[in-house]
Amino acid sequence: MVTGAETRASDSTRIAANHYGTPDEIVSVAAFLPGRKVACFSGVTTPIDGAFMSSGVIKRNMNPKLPC
Repeated sequence: MVTGAETRASDSTRIAANHYGTPDEIVSVAAFLPGRKVACFSGVTTPIDGAFMSSGVIKRNMNPKLPC
């Protein structure tokens, strides 16, 4: 049986950032977004996930037969 720690370790190798985001990384993005330099970001949902969603990990976990 795969444990949560094994799953996290396996999944993190498929994330572009190679790790799950830390609280400090999340705070950095949250502090950056309301600034004047990003005024063009309006009405946009910005995922802070280290490219996790685009990595396909969710699809593979739901269907392990998919190729890595």
